[in-house]
Amino acid sequence: MVSEGDAMPTGTSPAGSRGLPLYRRIANDLRRAVNDKVIKPGEALDGENVLQEKYKCSKFTARRAIRVLIDEGLVEPRRGSGTYVRNFPLVVRHGQERLQEDAQGNMSIFDHDAMGREHEVGWISGSIDIPPKDVEKFFGENVQAVIRKRLYRVDGRNVHLAITYLPAYLFPEPKLLEQERVPGGSVWSMLSHLGHNPVKKFEFSSSRMPTQEEAAALGLPQGTPVSVLRRFTFAADEVLIDLTDSLYDATRWIFAYDVSKSAIPMPEKLRELCDNGPRGSLLPEKFFERT
Repeated sequence: MVSEGDAMPTGTSPAGSRGLPLYRRIANDLRRAVNDKVIKPGEALDGENVLQEKYKCSKFTARRAIRVLIDEGLVEPRRGSGTYVRNFPLVVRHGQERLQEDAQGNMSIFDHDAMGREHEVGWISGSIDIPPKDVEKFFGENVQAVIRKRLYRVDGRNVHLAITYLPAYLFPEPKLLEQERVPGGSVWSMLSHLGHNPVKKFEFSSSRMPTQEEAAALGLPQGTPVSVLRRFTFAADEVLIDLTDSLYDATRWIFAYDVSKSAIPMPEKLRELCDNGPRGSLLPEKFFERT
């Protein structure tokens, strides 16, 4: 056995890797094999015992090398089976196109994101309650909201959690929105029918590591980051009619935006988010409690 600082067997790793700890050199070799498709998506990496033999290293060093690729999101561990190269085509979320399709009624927003792949929207719950403080401050103190929670899946994988908050006072019968299917076919149709047509949408995004509950909800392997997105929708009179918090598996999505068009002035109440974006877990303790 050799320690992490010892030289590797001749010919095992390129000269550019010399001077790096052994576990980093092993990780570089594995990463190169993944990127060059020597190890293809869905295939397993060599296990710790094989790496031990190949690189004449300790099991700890082999395990640490594999952990580097797990933390980078290139591979995912499967309990009792091994570590596999991720095999999931990225979902492209095109900010402008998806909203245009939805406004025209041609397809739902999620239909546009999935683009023909097998997909489904799982209903979690609907309720009417005072929203969390960081949402309440935008709707007004003690203003009740309709709260709708959904889980989105593509090709059998959980990829997106969403919580939508709608001011209950906008709807003559807000309890109708506590169910998955609403009159008119969609929440947007209901809002338009009531004269609250969406005219401005703003999104704020960030990335971080998930909480334990969020990782469990999305089925994320250890070391997988999430993208957090908060969307505000305003009617013509600058009344906030929708606030949606979304949590995405950051390794399965690409966020695309058309930035060539002129900007829409941002309402003053949102400017603070430029410096103080959404923080902390988007999943309260009772996120999956059905009402």
